[in-house]
Amino acid sequence: MKKFWIVLLSLLLSLACVMGFAACTERPDDETGGTVQPGDPSGPDDPDDPGKPHEHDFGEWTVTVPATCTEAGEEQRTCSCGETETRIVAALGHDYVNGVCTRCEDMITATDDSYFIFTELADGTYSVAWDRNTDLPAEVVIPWEYNGKPVTQVEEEAFDSCDSLKSVTIPSSVTSIGKMAFYDCRSLMSIAIPDGVTSIEESAFYNCYSLTSITIPDGVTSIGESAFYGCASLMSITVSAENPVYHSDGNCLIETASKTLILGSNTSVIPDDGSVTSIGEMAFAGCYSLTSITIPDSVTSIGEKAFSYCESLASVTIGDGVTSIAGGAFGYCDSLTSITIPDSVTSIGSSAFYNCDSLASVTIGDGVTSIAGGAFAYCDSLTSITIPDSVTSIGEYAFCWCPNLTSVTIGDGVTSIGDTAFRDCSSLTSVTIGDGVTSIGEFAFARCDSLTSVTFENPNGWSADGAAISAADLSDPATAAQYLRGTYYRDIWTRA
Repeated sequence: MKKFWIVLLSLLLSLACVMGFAACTERPDDETGGTVQPGDPSGPDDPDDPGKPHEHDFGEWTVTVPATCTEAGEEQRTCSCGETETRIVAALGHDYVNGVCTRCEDMITATDDSYFIFTELADGTYSVAWDRNTDLPAEVVIPWEYNGKPVTQVEEEAFDSCDSLKSVTIPSSVTSIGKMAFYDCRSLMSIAIPDGVTSIEESAFYNCYSLTSITIPDGVTSIGESAFYGCASLMSITVSAENPVYHSDGNCLIETASKTLILGSNTSVIPDDGSVTSIGEMAFAGCYSLTSITIPDSVTSIGEKAFSYCESLASVTIGDGVTSIAGGAFGYCDSLTSITIPDSVTSIGSSAFYNCDSLASVTIGDGVTSIAGGAFAYCDSLTSITIPDSVTSIGEYAFCWCPNLTSVTIGDGVTSIGDTAFRDCSSLTSVTIGDGVTSIGEFAFARCDSLTSVTFENPNGWSADGAAISAADLSDPATAAQYLRGTYYRDIWTRA
């Protein structure tokens, strides 16, 4: 009998374990969800729906391995079901005050004052700049005080164009890094931004193309336009978890409230969780090693010059949420071979794909209503283009200097073709001009020497600078081509 009760108790305990720990056998894509078997009592199941899968209810993150100044740490959190998650916490970096790290007591010696010019500020503190009469060392530690008072600012243009500078340590006394402070410091590989800094001003690290990583501390609440533009070697972007304005994800710097990605790197993966809705101006500009990018459906706009000069960018996927592609967005992307613009996009900005030498295939979605000036100018590999009926205007020089473009079909929705729109398309042999076109700008087809066939879907009512053009002439494709590329190429064409 005793043996019977022991067996029965064992079975009950086993059943309890199954019920308590069958939860969350599947892991979600994000870090806060999960599923278990239906009816698992360890999860917050809906009492009105006992079969509803369990959702994770994680607690707070708990430090399991503390981060140090030089070593990464680890945090862990646990769901009520017993499932745990672990994440890496970036190394804290040194926080030097008067040359001594407040965390690990590491000591550094400030670079000799003779290399700098100090300027007293209104509050009695000092700003610092390089004395250009000296040859600055490769590794610089900016002094934390001068005349017994703290150094609080790195001046505007303080170290710009200093070719010898490779490493800079900024003291914790500094609160702002001025406009163009390290502009064009092409050898700068390492920068330590302390917790005391609250603002990084416009173009502060512009064209520091040897800089490989950036860590933004929690105190920085203002980052100026183009602060890190042209940092071509940038691979890693990290923002302190305590920063109230910015965060990082996928090696992207994101302004949290506006959901704007303001800086990308050569290794960026744009988050698809809705935390990014716009790609900021010049966000990825000059990321020369970036080879592919997927813009998720949550993104609605691509800012000016966002991916300009990404010379290795060969693959771009534009999500269905994007409605606008701003001027110069993909200009000078020499490796880009094809692009599909989804139906969600309504406007293609000026010079959006300017000088994309390898761009051979372009599909323009049916939602696009305007193609701005220079949008596809100097696209040497482009061979044909079909402009959908949704487009109403083709801007000036939109497709000019596309030497391999052989055929163009212009949709019925287009009403105007801008000046020099197809100028110097030397291989262009045929053009179909839709019924809706009522104006053609001067030089629109100038120097299109191979153009032999132009089909006007509506040849009636045309004039060139006020002089009527015979409908019969325009009904003949060869004559119409001669008129557009030669006889009346200087004139503005209009249709009554």
